[in-house]
Amino acid sequence: MWIFIYYIFNNKPMKKFHFLLIALSCGAMMWAQEPLTIEIDEPLTVNAGESATLTGIWAGGTEPYTVVWADQQGNKIATTEGEEYQITVTPTVSTGYTLTVTDATGTTVTRRTGVKVRGVHVVADFEDNTIPDVGYDQGYSDWEQIYSGSYGLEVGSYYTESEWGNYWTWYGYALSNLTSDTYSGNLYPDQFHSAPGGAHSGNNFIIASPVPFGDDPCAIEVTAEEDGEEISGFYITNTAYAYDAIKNGNYYSAAFDDGSYFVLQIFAEHPDGSTTEKDFYLADFRAANKADHYVIDKWEWLDLSDMGKITKLTFNFDSSDKVSYDGGVTYYLNTPMYFAMDDLGGDPVIEQSTLLWGVTEGKTDKYDLSKIFEIENDGSTVTYTIDEPIDNEGISLDIDAENGKLLINGIEDAASGTVLLSATQKGHTQYVELTVRIDRVSAVTDLDATEVVGVHYINAAGVVSSNPFAGFNIEVRTYSDGTTSAVKVLR
Repeated sequence: MWIFIYYIFNNKPMKKFHFLLIALSCGAMMWAQEPLTIEIDEPLTVNAGESATLTGIWAGGTEPYTVVWADQQGNKIATTEGEEYQITVTPTVSTGYTLTVTDATGTTVTRRTGVKVRGVHVVADFEDNTIPDVGYDQGYSDWEQIYSGSYGLEVGSYYTESEWGNYWTWYGYALSNLTSDTYSGNLYPDQFHSAPGGAHSGNNFIIASPVPFGDDPCAIEVTAEEDGEEISGFYITNTAYAYDAIKNGNYYSAAFDDGSYFVLQIFAEHPDGSTTEKDFYLADFRAANKADHYVIDKWEWLDLSDMGKITKLTFNFDSSDKVSYDGGVTYYLNTPMYFAMDDLGGDPVIEQSTLLWGVTEGKTDKYDLSKIFEIENDGSTVTYTIDEPIDNEGISLDIDAENGKLLINGIEDAASGTVLLSATQKGHTQYVELTVRIDRVSAVTDLDATEVVGVHYINAAGVVSSNPFAGFNIEVRTYSDGTTSAVKVLR
């Protein structure tokens, strides 16, 4: 015969009442101990220079407890005197904090919260976070925020027990510092690999699976200003998992073929509650020219500067590989819905080059743009763009898109100006900031009308060679009409 008794006690350090079940049978007594749990304050918001007090309460488990508060860089933080479950902090930028409690049996539970700091904008390069030894951080509970720079990224993580096995599930954004570029079929840790392998800069980056989860939109929040701010953009690429599924297919996904696509949909929420959208193709096989088909496997700059003030970013996906179970109202994507992110709110990498050019008055000359970009000669389309016009009215520039030539008109002798150019080929975009200087003494009137008869290179020390030097070079071309051109290049 079993006798059940509920026993109530008050554990003062936990400031909570707890219920323990005592079961008596044949003189034996068994205690059903509650599992160790933590309750922690939701993120607080302060202005730059202000302090915030965070509170965490733990319950269950077995005494004694080891309690550690730490910031997102792993620095331990002393608790407020007399209140072992509180800390007072004054962060200079939005920062995450963890409370880790370990009981006498070695059971450990960690929860994360944070402090959002207004008035300070810092790029999110994710180097301001310490990542566990496993190489990734997918959160500790069903809703948290990872902070870096002036941004908060939502992440949810929970443990599931089912007839198919026990496993961790996560959504939103996870930190990673893993450098492998392969997917072997094992979700852990391979889903935390980027297609290029590692970060765009530094060691840390984000693996994103921001599919709206219930009522959670998996947002990236701008924390520096309540009414948002303009975001320059971020670096983006495929994950190794998505890349492998697109290239090779798997149990769920079909390998891509003609007409296939995988697109990330970016939604920017503005201070008035409205949204604007932008698409970025992570894979695109729609072009008639098969040489133009691509799957992104490099870090690419995604420009958001034209979207105005942004309070939140959310994302969704679309793919040609999808199915519907309700007659086309709702679709489920077979392509793994992931991407990788780095340097949020930063700037694109821009190469520097200088073109010393001579022109004949009243005539427009041409310069082959492939000389300042790394172009693959594989029959794929190259699109050249003037992203920012030249900053000197004494020089007029345009692009001959069909032939890939920069059209130069030197209106004033000795004029000098800078122009931002880009070249896009199979989804990969390069940027060059080109300084153009007009010098009529070394005039080349029309590259199409002359033949190159000689090329030599000069390094910074003045050494001349028929082959380019590593680093800085001046490339000098001699033409059949006796004229020359010179351009500064980096190799």
